[in-house]
Amino acid sequence: MEFTKKLPIKKIFLTSLLAYLAIIPSGCNLSRILQAIPFIKPPAKEVTLTYWGLFEPEEVFAPLIEDYQKLHPDVKIEYQQRAFSTLAQHKETLLTRFREGTGPDIAQIHNTWVPQFASELSPLPSSIMSSAEFATAFYLPAQNALSYQGQLYAIPLMYDGLMLFYNTEHFEEAGIEQPPSDWEEFRRRAVELTETDEETDKITQAGAAVGMASNISHFSDILGLMFAQSKIDFPAGLTSRGARDALTFYTNFVTKDKVWDASLPYSVHAFANGQVSMIFAPSWRVFDIKNLNPGLKFATTAVPQIPSLPKQEPTTVNWATFWAEAVNLDSENADEAWAFLKFLSEPENMRRLYAEEAKLREFGEPYSRVDLGDVLLTNDYLAPLIDGAPTATSFIVADASGNDVYVDAVAAAVNSVLQGKDIDQALETLKTTVERFGQVGQ
Repeated sequence: MEFTKKLPIKKIFLTSLLAYLAIIPSGCNLSRILQAIPFIKPPAKEVTLTYWGLFEPEEVFAPLIEDYQKLHPDVKIEYQQRAFSTLAQHKETLLTRFREGTGPDIAQIHNTWVPQFASELSPLPSSIMSSAEFATAFYLPAQNALSYQGQLYAIPLMYDGLMLFYNTEHFEEAGIEQPPSDWEEFRRRAVELTETDEETDKITQAGAAVGMASNISHFSDILGLMFAQSKIDFPAGLTSRGARDALTFYTNFVTKDKVWDASLPYSVHAFANGQVSMIFAPSWRVFDIKNLNPGLKFATTAVPQIPSLPKQEPTTVNWATFWAEAVNLDSENADEAWAFLKFLSEPENMRRLYAEEAKLREFGEPYSRVDLGDVLLTNDYLAPLIDGAPTATSFIVADASGNDVYVDAVAAAVNSVLQGKDIDQALETLKTTVERFGQVGQ
């Protein structure tokens, strides 16, 4: 016993190991046997995660990736900002790569893609984030849009949606003190702000970019918002009276109110040029407008709501359109990928992402976390977006999201009505098209 006590620990370990190995039958898998020995820890598995982003350059994610790799030295993350000719082409490429088993471990997807992509995505493990934790952390649109058949399929690192942009100088010149809060007031202000040439009857200043499809950015979002506010069951309710009324109200801005027409330039450019007083757009359009005209004086506000009847409780419905990070079902390192996304979604790291993005432009991507919402309420452009996030929804007709087949179907319906064709037939065709392609959104 005295001898054993004086024997160095390392020699005891080696003596025991050699004795153990001596009794292993030939032909056995040595690595598996070593893993089964309780006092031997197998070497850590080295993991490489490929991450396809869309809108942020590598320099934005680099500091967070570096810190994560320090905490997890066996994990290497390769972030790539993907180039694409169109978002529709990117969407199809990504879906094809997933189906072929050659897709990235992590990819950025639009919130309306989940039903179509779900069979190719890894569900968010409850061990990483439970449904209750997700519901507490993120706005309701993320909970609704990123879940499918009871499973969550993506973590949002940002949020966006429609706001009303308005030219403050036009409002001041017209003596309008506040932007409109409901659609009836919006219509009146749009008519009031419209100016036409007396000789040619041509619009020289449009009151609002509403009513057409060909030259209005996010037209399908606007109409989708109107459908949602009318409580349309999408797409089943597209042939209802509510859908008919919404489409009629939308096109009347051109056919009856004459506040917009086909001669005007694309609405974002028209707004930047001072040719239109009001447009609808998500927050990232702020950068486009400022790039086109840095001196333009404009502000943002909440989208108009349907006026409530007397003694009726007012309802608020907004429109969401945003991107989230998903994990490939075929990834051999899905758990590690989800763990990294959980890291990125933590409040302090989301703040860091925002700060890195804000080095490149006026502000970063709006926070998706509820507990960070108050931080953005002092931002002149983002406050209405954050205020409206809890009551927002979206359908597959969201524009600027790669959903071209659905957006084109909405355009066909709008153009059909503008051409004087039967509105019921236009809506029936829209309903059939959306249902035929089998993706209805959330």
